[in-house]
Amino acid sequence: MSMSDLEEGLRLVERAAHPRTFFVGPRTEELVAAAEGALGLRFPATYRRFVLEKGAGSIRGVEFYGVTTTNFLNGNVPNGPWLTLDRRRAWKLPPSMVIIQHWNDGPDVALDASQADSVDGEWPVVLWRPGVTQPGDPLERVAPDFGSFLLQQVRQLLDKEDENYEGADDDED
Repeated sequence: MSMSDLEEGLRLVERAAHPRTFFVGPRTEELVAAAEGALGLRFPATYRRFVLEKGAGSIRGVEFYGVTTTNFLNGNVPNGPWLTLDRRRAWKLPPSMVIIQHWNDGPDVALDASQADSVDGEWPVVLWRPGVTQPGDPLERVAPDFGSFLLQQVRQLLDKEDENYEGADDDED
């Protein structure tokens, strides 16, 4: 189910053509492997495919962190490995996690390898609150895997656009 969710999410990303939608584009296998090496983890299949195909980017201002460059020590968002390593140093983020998004002035959204699914190896998407959450604390799950998370997020963004568009039509009458 997770890979089919990712595929649907990627199709919807293509539909989301908008001035505020941008992705850095495909990343090489070597670059993705370097990011995995820097983090000491091999990405789960859905996130790995996303990073290989899209790299990182945003849809209508909502960022999806991925791999942008090999600068994992002094980078910036949306370079997920850089932010993950930074959070490990500054906020005790466990080494089993990879940051994939940040929600406004709230939590980081992360993939958690320590809770990998025994069937397909996918990692759940969880919330980590820098400065609040401590290693070992129970984490809130927001999706069973990256594919499901991407699909959920893109659908919400497109639904908002549809609502805004319909509202704009109503204002013109």
